[in-house]
Amino acid sequence: MILYCDSSALIKLYLREDGSPYVIGLCEKAQEKVISAVGYAEVCSGIYRKGRSGDLTASSRHKAIRDLDRDWRAIIKVNLSDEVNQIAKRILSRNPLRAFDALHLASALYFQKKSASDICFLSFDERQKAAASYEHLTVV
Repeated sequence: MILYCDSSALIKLYLREDGSPYVIGLCEKAQEKVISAVGYAEVCSGIYRKGRSGDLTASSRHKAIRDLDRDWRAIIKVNLSDEVNQIAKRILSRNPLRAFDALHLASALYFQKKSASDICFLSFDERQKAAASYEHLTVV
C-alpha cells in the first residue's frame, strides 16, 4: 500500500491524539508514505503550538521534532509545482477546501498519476476526505 498522509494524519505519529494508533498501524503496513513538501512546516507548527500551549513538555516537543526529522528522510515528498498548483485550482473550483488542504489533495493526485500506482489518502479533516472521495481517491 502507498499511503498519502496529510498533516492532520502525520502529526499523530508524533503526538498522542485520537486516531494515533490507527495512523501508526497504517504507516507500519504501508510500503511507501507520501506527503506534500508543505507538510513538514505544518507538522512542526502543530508540535510547537502544543508546546506553547503547555499541552506538551519541552522534552516531549524536542523528541517529537527529532522523530519527525528522522522519519522525514524516508517519506516521499511531492514538491509544489505549476502542475500541482493547477490541480489544486481545479479541486478548489469544485470543493470548499482551505488552500493547504487542496494542495495536499493535489499532491496526492499528482503522485498517483506520475507513479501510475493507486494510493490510499489519509486525513482527519472531513471536508478534505469528502473531496478526496469526489476526486476518486481511496480514503482510509
